[in-house]
Amino acid sequence: MRAKTNIDELTAQAQQNMAALHAAIEPTPEAEAAFAWLETFVAVSLRVISKTNPSKVRDCSRTEWIKGLMDGKPEV
Repeated sequence: MRAKTNIDELTAQAQQNMAALHAAIEPTPEAEAAFAWLETFVAVSLRVISKTNPSKVRDCSRTEWIKGLMDGKPEV
């Protein structure tokens, strides 16, 4: 049996963050369309993550974290 990533915490965090973003955007048609696209992307990403080996998820997460540090993004 293959190991799976526990997706429950990631899903809860994504839902919280998406709700905060949605509350902060000005409700224009363009912003709503962009948010819908982002919401779909997050949903697909969570499905892919749930079916991916945890070590691959960790490797990709670490790579993006390092890239963010190099780009000067704040740590989360």
